[in-house]
Amino acid sequence: MEIGARFGLALALVALPACGGGGGDGIRVMGTIGVPSPALVGANIVIIDAQLDGHPGGRLLVDTGSPVTLVNPGEFPGASLPQQAQVVVDIGIGPVTVDHVPALQLAGGMMDLLRLAGILGGNVLRDFSTSFDYRGRQFWLGAGATIADVAVPGASVPFNLEGGGLARLSPQQTIVLAATRVSVTVDLEGVKHPFIVDSGASEMTVRSSVFQALTSDGRVAVGGFPVSTATGSMSATITRTRSVTVAGETVTNVATLNLGDDTLLDNLEMEVKHPLDGLLGGTFLREFLVTIDYPGRTLHLQRYATRAHIVDELQRVGVSLGELTGVGYAIFSVYPATGAARAGIVAGDQLVGVDGHSLANLDSIAADQLLLGTPGTSHRLAFGNASAPALTGAEVDVPVDDIVPPPP
Repeated sequence: MEIGARFGLALALVALPACGGGGGDGIRVMGTIGVPSPALVGANIVIIDAQLDGHPGGRLLVDTGSPVTLVNPGEFPGASLPQQAQVVVDIGIGPVTVDHVPALQLAGGMMDLLRLAGILGGNVLRDFSTSFDYRGRQFWLGAGATIADVAVPGASVPFNLEGGGLARLSPQQTIVLAATRVSVTVDLEGVKHPFIVDSGASEMTVRSSVFQALTSDGRVAVGGFPVSTATGSMSATITRTRSVTVAGETVTNVATLNLGDDTLLDNLEMEVKHPLDGLLGGTFLREFLVTIDYPGRTLHLQRYATRAHIVDELQRVGVSLGELTGVGYAIFSVYPATGAARAGIVAGDQLVGVDGHSLANLDSIAADQLLLGTPGTSHRLAFGNASAPALTGAEVDVPVDDIVPPPP
């Protein structure tokens, strides 16, 4: 994932080699479904407050791209789970409690950067109609999402729910995955491709051959974009796709990632047992009230009447953020030919503040939001240790750049 100036977050769980078809998990629901829960929306992903076995305090990423639910009990004060990888937990979301949820325990890594307590995955979502309101910062578990100022009825397209089967955690341990993959056809600049809908991916992500075809016309593509997945961090390349169309709804100039290594998509391809060219992530989904009706196998897209809630993640100070250093974030990369590069900022420099806001207590999404802006404006960056003596302990005004301008 990416953080800071855009923590380039591609939060998709890597598929485990699977065989056969998964079944339902037999979860139970207490409370009233179809009632919206407040959500944090940042880096084009949806995060909700949750309870674990009745203990509040943690935040879960709502991730259609993860086949399983992940929890870190340490983020829920008072919660205690057995010392084993697989557990069964009760998860509370607003007025709803989902009981007997099979989950995996996970701690550290990207979870720490985002201050997450886990992921609400497809093994829960698949039993419901679920809605993501990126503008209003709300999430629905259950049917009935209605808001003002969206297209009515909007566009709909049927989908296949695919994947699942046996997945290996270790040489001695396997788990059964239910079918959770929402497979749709996506038109990229007039060419159709098989995709999976992934609400946990900040950007639309495509395999290398598709990315090469898109950029063969010479449009701008920038490397050094930090991305974190469940298997670790990597550096990606980003460009813009002129048009992305699903169910007749088109979004233009969509930020598009390529991870360089296609292992993630290859593993997913093995799971769904057909070609797969990409993940339909937040840079497309955020334009709509998105409803994934799992029981009805239908994806609904209701376009927002305005785009005031959308901030272009590629218009930013020309740095990306890496590891949290205690008092701030280490610079992961500096984009070439930007004001940040001209200011002498280099990878490894310690950024401790932006416009008077300390980064010490901010998660990666919040820290990255401070670096976004409108080209022609600037942000005042405060540094701790830096390679250039003139930057160490200094505050410097750095302009906002359009890192990847729209293709002509």
